[in-house]
Amino acid sequence: SMTSMRTLASGATRDAYVAATIESFETNGNFSDAAYSGNSVWYKWTAPSNGTAFLGYSPSAIAYYETAFSIFCFTNGSTNPANLQSVNFTEDSDGTSATFPVAQNTNYYISISDFGPRGPFEFSWQYVAPSGTPLFRPDAGTYTNAQLVTVLENDTNAVIYYTLNGSTPTTSSQTIASGSGLIISTNTTLKAMALRAGLDDSSIKSAIYTINPSSTNPTLTASAPVISPGNTNFASSLVVTLTCTNSGAVIYYTENGSIPTSTSAYVVSNGTVTLTNSTLFTASAWATNMNFSPVTIGWYAKNGVDTTGDGIPDSSALAIGADPFVSDANAANPNPFAHGLDNMQVYQNQSVLLANNYSTLNDGVPDWWLVENGYSVTTPTNAIGANGQTLLSSYLAGLNPNIASSRPGQLPQIGFHIVHGSTNLVLVLDYVR
Repeated sequence: SMTSMRTLASGATRDAYVAATIESFETNGNFSDAAYSGNSVWYKWTAPSNGTAFLGYSPSAIAYYETAFSIFCFTNGSTNPANLQSVNFTEDSDGTSATFPVAQNTNYYISISDFGPRGPFEFSWQYVAPSGTPLFRPDAGTYTNAQLVTVLENDTNAVIYYTLNGSTPTTSSQTIASGSGLIISTNTTLKAMALRAGLDDSSIKSAIYTINPSSTNPTLTASAPVISPGNTNFASSLVVTLTCTNSGAVIYYTENGSIPTSTSAYVVSNGTVTLTNSTLFTASAWATNMNFSPVTIGWYAKNGVDTTGDGIPDSSALAIGADPFVSDANAANPNPFAHGLDNMQVYQNQSVLLANNYSTLNDGVPDWWLVENGYSVTTPTNAIGANGQTLLSSYLAGLNPNIASSRPGQLPQIGFHIVHGSTNLVLVLDYVR
């Protein structure tokens, strides 16, 4: 009999066991579910919704018959065996389940070629909701001047399609990244939808913008709230205060980086929220007869916590300009002083951010260059690289010190270089032998 799946994704619901079936495209008419008779064994399952399927099976069976295990489906309503399409799946590490994306009402066929375990297989699935409806900041209204409308979407994997003429967006429409803005300078009906591959389209967001310089009763937008303190790290807990200059303002907020709406948690102006873990805090204010304000973001890192497990503690990620809430250790650090070093290199050698071309030894070779080439920031400039030249010579000449020179006979030369130290400027002369 089947073993239960060892792990189900959060929110997954269990479906029934599915027994082996004889399908119309089975190649051998004497299919048997009782013996290893050399026939294929097929299991048919219909996906109840879009989402992710979790298929559980016997670890002992799959260990022996792993190479004969396949998943197929028909597309476009076909029932012709020639149109069976292979479905990519991912096995878990202990060989007790596989996962694969599914589409609602699609039949999936699990094939055990020649011989294999005799069911039943266990299915469960996790419904994946459509992407959330996009948001506009500011929203619809009558304005006396042009508006920069920011389009926002909480599903970071979704593509936002929009139109400016009131027509319904399609996948042929223009796209815009969440957080980007559109300048609305004339009367405009803006519509947008979000779509992620494999999911249903989101609902369509629609807003009418009227630009009327003579309006005596224009739509107002609440002022962006202030979060105090600003981006910072903390030890065990941190109290942040939310304020807005608009009288009677309510400030909606989230603690997961999503866009606040009227269903989010809220405080009145000067209200406080206590944080006990690393938090990407977002807030947006609203007041009577006003549109929601632009979103204010606060980055708060709890000491000793590495939210993403990328090896860079949240507080350090915040300090070096990395994203504490994204696994980005190998991404290029955004600070120009890093000269393209990745976040992990900068985390391990934070002196590179002290100044452009900063040198810990104040001896002519910037820390970033030493790190880029695999050296410690305390390596002296007269150290000889694999190319036979000093590190200072290699740096000044733009050479790779780790590649042996193919031209051993180099002419003597004098190198001049101005180095920015912590308190002074140094003119370095280096004789290349």
